[in-house]
Amino acid sequence: AILLFPNPAVEQITVDLSVLNVTGEMDITLSDFQGKPIRQTLHEATQQVRLSTADLGTGMYIVTIRSENFLLSKKFMVK
Repeated sequence: AILLFPNPAVEQITVDLSVLNVTGEMDITLSDFQGKPIRQTLHEATQQVRLSTADLGTGMYIVTIRSENFLLSKKFMVK
């Protein structure tokens, strides 16, 4: 499992991937609660990724992380 904090987010959210054995590139997608993609970025494998939420309106969102060996989605709130 991944950790997202702070939740609810204001300016940014940190995705903690330290429990996973992440290798290679990760595709990270932020989507609205209906699943419509808002932003997609490519990151090298790392234990933590910080994502800006400053341009997102108040509400529920989904972060999806894909790599060679996993696909994870987690909900978070922006206030």
